[in-house]
Amino acid sequence: HQDNFDLYSLGKEASTGLQYQAKDGAIDLLIKELSNQPAVTSIYNTSGVFHPGQTALVEISANQKSHISVTSMLARTNDAFVGGKNLHLPQKKGKIVTYLLRVYDAGAEINTESCSHIPAPPCNSHLADTEGKEGFVHTHPGIQNIGNLDPLRDAFGVIGAKITIERK
Repeated sequence: HQDNFDLYSLGKEASTGLQYQAKDGAIDLLIKELSNQPAVTSIYNTSGVFHPGQTALVEISANQKSHISVTSMLARTNDAFVGGKNLHLPQKKGKIVTYLLRVYDAGAEINTESCSHIPAPPCNSHLADTEGKEGFVHTHPGIQNIGNLDPLRDAFGVIGAKITIERK
């Protein structure tokens, strides 16, 4: 995308598509929203679940002045997502840049940490909304031990993913 595009902004409401992705992993509306943005030149997506330590390879085509933004649902949460926005691409062939992507809260639901509101296994509570929401994107506080999630199994840090970009 061009440098004048923001996929999300801290302190502001997430788009409905980003909220659905963060809540349930549903990406169709987000793709539609992005397709209607003049500053967005290409959209790439992957499918499936990535477990800690797993990797995926995505090849993209972009000019040297383009930026990329990346977002993904973080599974055992009400509405957390891993995000990186307006990332610079390497300028020269063979150059590599690496980014650590933070974990954000989409603000679409209150963080109950209750399996009755978590779409990922072992909870499997798809499309189960909480009462209320924060209403804005912010850094996710992590597991606070307020629900029935297992902190030893479900805890996460402020960094949710690493992305490495190489210009071929």
